[in-house]
Amino acid sequence: MTGLSLALCACSGAIPDPRSLPEVGPLPPRATAILRPATGHVFEAHRALPSAPLGEVAPAPAHQGALPPLALAVGSGASTVVHQDFVSAFSSAGAEPPCRAVRCSDREAVEHVVVGRADAALIQGRLCSRDLQAGLRESPLGVELFALFVSPSSDVDSLGPEQIRRVFTGQVTDWRELGFAAGAITPIVPADRGARERGARVLIPGDRFAARCVTVNDHRALVQRIQEQPGAVALVRVPGQGPSQRLRTLSIDGVAPSVAAFDDGRYPYGAPLQLVTLGAPSGGAADLLAFARSPRGSAKFSRYLTASR
Repeated sequence: MTGLSLALCACSGAIPDPRSLPEVGPLPPRATAILRPATGHVFEAHRALPSAPLGEVAPAPAHQGALPPLALAVGSGASTVVHQDFVSAFSSAGAEPPCRAVRCSDREAVEHVVVGRADAALIQGRLCSRDLQAGLRESPLGVELFALFVSPSSDVDSLGPEQIRRVFTGQVTDWRELGFAAGAITPIVPADRGARERGARVLIPGDRFAARCVTVNDHRALVQRIQEQPGAVALVRVPGQGPSQRLRTLSIDGVAPSVAAFDDGRYPYGAPLQLVTLGAPSGGAADLLAFARSPRGSAKFSRYLTASR
């Protein structure tokens, strides 16, 4: 009784008769705030229903008019191996709803999917364990495979990861330091900065290529350089149509480069292209995945991207 008395004493003024209170209608749906990614692009957020009372299930909102565009976040790594007209080709193929792309870093692309700013993302690389625990799912589309090429006259047939690191970081300059016939080592890397950086990440993770590495722009320049310097070893992106001619491919730890070896983990020297979704791809994201795996969609990939299993 003491607690009740205190509560009654705390009230000031007359207690209103509940029968005289005006009726209040249902609250209208509220619009969520506009979400602005770090790139400056704006995604329109969906309107949210008010909470259902006492655990009842709130009805799903009915679509009014056309469905909202499929939001696709394209990471900077993926944009180097996916042609700019990939999205327009998907839309022209009868995509419903249509697709709208926003370009950002690969990390931002993943975050957009996590928080619902994008329905799917294209990235180059793999998701971390934290992303997988959050419910994200990878759907592989292809791999940018890296390999080492030497002159056909070279006596080097295979290198180990640590030997490769010593060669491309400049710690060794002669093949005899690695137990092969004497000869100056000339490490060659792609002139394209993006390809060079991705190659370093997969070949010598945590290190950068030495300043003494020679850069080449194309296959013809590469062949010419190796002919002039038989002790050269080149990091090359393997074209989708197969290994380069007039060069010999090195195996790494006894494993020759191939998409099959990459897919089963025996040859990890590649950068995969992934479609990332929250859970299994569905709706427009599933249509996008099917298009990307079709001949028409994969034709919009770089010639250095080989289809994955």
